[in-house]
Amino acid sequence: MTTATCAVFLVVSAVGGEWLGRWQGRLLLGATGAAAPWLLRAAVRRRVSGAGVLPLRWLLLAAQTGALVVLCLGFGDSTGRALRRRGDWFLGKRDGAAAAALRGVILVAARALERFDTPDEIALSRGAPPPPSPAPAGARASWCHPLPAVAGRRVMPGNASARFGAPRPGARPAECELGHCGVDLAGPRGVPVHAVADGVVVRVQRRDRGISGRFVIVDHRAGRVRSKYIHLHELSADLRAGGRVRAGQRIGTLGRSGIKRSRPHLHFALRVRRAGRWRYVDPEPLLWVWSLPGRRPSSTAPAVAARSTAVE
Repeated sequence: MTTATCAVFLVVSAVGGEWLGRWQGRLLLGATGAAAPWLLRAAVRRRVSGAGVLPLRWLLLAAQTGALVVLCLGFGDSTGRALRRRGDWFLGKRDGAAAAALRGVILVAARALERFDTPDEIALSRGAPPPPSPAPAGARASWCHPLPAVAGRRVMPGNASARFGAPRPGARPAECELGHCGVDLAGPRGVPVHAVADGVVVRVQRRDRGISGRFVIVDHRAGRVRSKYIHLHELSADLRAGGRVRAGQRIGTLGRSGIKRSRPHLHFALRVRRAGRWRYVDPEPLLWVWSLPGRRPSSTAPAVAARSTAVE
């Protein structure tokens, strides 16, 4: 019963986190969801004599299990996505052994529920017809992770604040939920940053100014996909707008340009162009399967959640 209560709290607060930016609101929403069986029992007792009311433990377990079944089976994809993005919100930026283990359990549950379909603009090869959805595994061979592995493990967002859709100030596109339109991949300053696919450089910002600092923007797939690499420390000297880059080519180094409070990290964002409109997509599921720089496309190195304290 305790496990079911905790699971309901976690799932409800994660799903509601799409609209609630403050931890107090998520705490209240999760507590309300977990306390719903008690409220249900009180309502039943007002209408039915005490002898006809189920024992509290059975009523609680039935109500909580039912809620989980509805959320996880009826809305499995959205529930899994919410758990992956915000399921560890109550841990904040803790990175001890216990926090890492709990994040791992939440991630396993989230990936079991979420069904991620690679956007056709990213999955298809140049000149080829759009593949069925989800795209075949071979369609990802020409894409690579922007950062090299750390101790044999790929770098991933370290906490809810570093993931797509996390709270950020200012007006942002609707698909970015509470504002964060990319993922933050933390690491030491100077780590090489690589282009994720063949493409054409759209913009190179070498001066450290604004909240983005130094950055590079690259178009891929004949202008149907665009990748952004923000907060760079240094940019490759031969990088110019209009120039071509290859998948895995070094374009700069990880840094903290434009950052006031956070550790060095790469803010990586991905957009696709549909019906004449640019739309941000969550790159995290793609980073799990893209090959690592300098390795064969079949690379499946385990992931490491970077210790990110990003606020970009």
